Amino acid sequence: MAHLVPKAELFNAMSLQSMVFTGASTVGPALAGLALSRIGYAGNFLANAVSYLGVIGALAAMRVPGAQDAPLRTATARAILDALSAVRADAALPSILVVFAALLFLGPSGTVLIPVMGRAVLHLDAPRIGMLFAAAGLGSVIGGVSLASLRDPKHKGRLVIAAALLWAASLSGFALSRSFQLGTSSTTMTLLQTRVPPQMRGRVMSLNTLLNMGVRPLGDFPAAAVIAAVGAPLTALASAVLVALIALGAALRPAARDA
Repeated sequence: MAHLVPKAELFNAMSLQSMVFTGASTVGPALAGLALSRIGYAGNFLANAVSYLGVIGALAAMRVPGAQDAPLRTATARAILDALSAVRADAALPSILVVFAALLFLGPSGTVLIPVMGRAVLHLDAPRIGMLFAAAGLGSVIGGVSLASLRDPKHKGRLVIAAALLWAASLSGFALSRSFQLGTSSTTMTLLQTRVPPQMRGRVMSLNTLLNMGVRPLGDFPAAAVIAAVGAPLTALASAVLVALIALGAALRPAARDA
């Protein structure tokens, strides 16, 4: 991404990327559900496979300036250690990454929390649980648009901390709700791409993949066990408190706050 847009537009581009990703993951399943009655499971899988041809074609057509600066390939373990060293060398990134990792590990994912809260606490039927999932996706899209409208804010570290605290407050409200009536990722990724040497961007961004694809599922396992033991509301409330405390700890560090 850093090779495709000017540095001043990187924050905007990352926000839009997050919005498109979340929007697609929200709209896609809805479209699949509508198409299921017409083309069946096999047709859905085929349509999904065909959709990748457009992505492959776009990637093949790209001519990325500056790509020759990429480091030579190395062993995976060595690459991860290099990425961690690059993050550790920065004054702000360790605290920012800890907040992001805490949010992913300690915060139960929607796929774990929403069905349990919807059925056991709010007593919703399937369509209304679907509305909760859609609302979560809509909130992410609105967050992405809001971040993109900020252009290139000076203190992105404050955005990460504020977003984590807002997430904790929202999760607390959801945990305490008993009636159906009642942007951290984009900013962190921008900081990771702008505060490390250009040749380390790919390796540092691999930490994002590691956190999202590894840490988040690992966090869902103990979260599910705690939900079974004490219930979804108390689990969500405890997760919100822990993330808020870690975010407040990062806020006390000037380097992270003013990044």
